[in-house]
Amino acid sequence: MEQTLSRRLESTSDNPIDARTFCWILAILIGLGGGVLIPWVFNLDFKTWPFNLAIVIALLSLPMQTAIWVKRSWIKLSHFLGLINGFVFSFLFYFLVLTPYGLLMRGMGKRPLQLQFEENAQTYLQVRGTPLPHENLDKPY
Repeated sequence: MEQTLSRRLESTSDNPIDARTFCWILAILIGLGGGVLIPWVFNLDFKTWPFNLAIVIALLSLPMQTAIWVKRSWIKLSHFLGLINGFVFSFLFYFLVLTPYGLLMRGMGKRPLQLQFEENAQTYLQVRGTPLPHENLDKPY
């Protein structure tokens, strides 16, 4: 994981102007999105912390090296949160969708893959009724 992250960070542009632009856009999105849009849409109380965070990010973007640090830190954080998000959604999908589906199929006695062992079987090849036309191979997907 760490090697992949370091490779992504190396490919990330260290151009100070890009980093400063990233910080300004991030500050604007946090200030307007977290401070105005979300409370307005969900009828919540307006909080001051998104504006304070936006001001801190905007001030950190003034020195070029700090802007690069903010951009790299944000990328590291987003990569970490993406990994956690992927594991959580994979876990939930498997246990809330696939497992009940499999148990339901077993309960109904359906085995679509037909993986059971047959001791007297000569072969496990399943012969199709009619051969498929050659045009089916033009676009197999």
